[in-house]
Amino acid sequence: MLNLQPKQTQIYQNKSLQSKQSLIQYYVYQDLQNFINLIFSIKAVKEHFKDNLDHPMVEICNNKIILQLNLSNGIHIDQHQQYKKDKDDEKYYNKEKINAQKILEEVIKQFQQSINEKQKKLLSEQFHQIELYKKYCLGEIFELKQFQLKNTNLPTQFNHKVVSQILNSVKQVDGEVNGIVENKQYNQPNQIEIQQKAEQQYQLTRNQLNSYFPLQNKKKLQNNVEQMNDTKDGSKHDDNHSNQKQLKGQEQLNSQTKVTKYPQHEFFDFSNVVINQTQEVCQLLKEFFGFFFKKQNPQFKKKEKEKDLILNTIENNFIELMKQIKKIQNKNNANEKPSTEFAYSVYQTGILKDLFTMHQIFQVFIQFLNNPFPKNQGYQNIDKFKYFLNSKYNLDYNQDNFLNYLQYQKELIEKQSKDMLQFFVGFKQFYKIK
Repeated sequence: MLNLQPKQTQIYQNKSLQSKQSLIQYYVYQDLQNFINLIFSIKAVKEHFKDNLDHPMVEICNNKIILQLNLSNGIHIDQHQQYKKDKDDEKYYNKEKINAQKILEEVIKQFQQSINEKQKKLLSEQFHQIELYKKYCLGEIFELKQFQLKNTNLPTQFNHKVVSQILNSVKQVDGEVNGIVENKQYNQPNQIEIQQKAEQQYQLTRNQLNSYFPLQNKKKLQNNVEQMNDTKDGSKHDDNHSNQKQLKGQEQLNSQTKVTKYPQHEFFDFSNVVINQTQEVCQLLKEFFGFFFKKQNPQFKKKEKEKDLILNTIENNFIELMKQIKKIQNKNNANEKPSTEFAYSVYQTGILKDLFTMHQIFQVFIQFLNNPFPKNQGYQNIDKFKYFLNSKYNLDYNQDNFLNYLQYQKELIEKQSKDMLQFFVGFKQFYKIK
């Protein structure tokens, strides 16, 4: 009788090895992504508060990097202790760390090339933190470090939301780890993928800062600091390997701010844009709106983070706009600007959100037209849109600009025109865009 036991044993050993190596990759590259994301985030924070570097948000974000350094150091010490017992495991773990260090160096090299000397000076502390990460997390020094946090001058308080977010993050990591163990596979990211996610994090941070801390209202924003902190993701944790695993985590800004949404009147059918001319730019504008708003068959619909990020930012910007408009209206100020009064009258008709959304998409579209794209005849417009949304774009929100723009388009609005090209022409004229 044929004995199958040795073959079955070999299959089991191979699957066990695949599972172990996949987990090594997960911890190494997920931790690397988390650290790089925070470096890109604080760049956005320091740029936003460059004239007010004593703002508490600067130290809050800096402390997140320090916490991540402590966390990453603990993760890698734990990994080293676990895998040094087996030479093959240790060799594989060290190989992945070396690769992670190469990725980090290349990302930071490009990061430095993209900023000027003034920005480099502004981020000098972060470059030192990068060296600490390379030394105590990806290097050969296995020494438990606890870098000290800095004082933010904010009152200490217990926050139930943060606890809930941390627990949700623990469940998320548990699910990811269990999935890797079951499937014996982890999709190891390359340098380009890690850099793209970090740039998305940079853009997300910028958009949230512009929403919570608009440039004209940077004073006395303590409440906004606390509110923005509440929307941050809690630290990811994992204690799957018996009692030896310590808590692991990552604080990430959450693009889904939980707020009451204003109803959309849908006066404009963004999924089928009306443009009464056939020029190339007009057709491209029509496709651009279709990319964001075209209704898909639910069976084939999938999440597109780049698109969702912009739409979420527009939603948050509109909410901020309505707060300011209602605040002015409630004061019954006789000297209020005509633009604010007109905006409120448009809001009462139910189409203000459509007009605001159109204005924001126009803003992104203009940047798309000026964005260099790799020359390749095989690229479709939708590929160009996706490529652009993975690069750096600016979706700044300025209340006065929009209110004045609305006043500029008053005639079109009162005629109830649905020709988006007419609005686009007015947009370019108002902002003096050739």
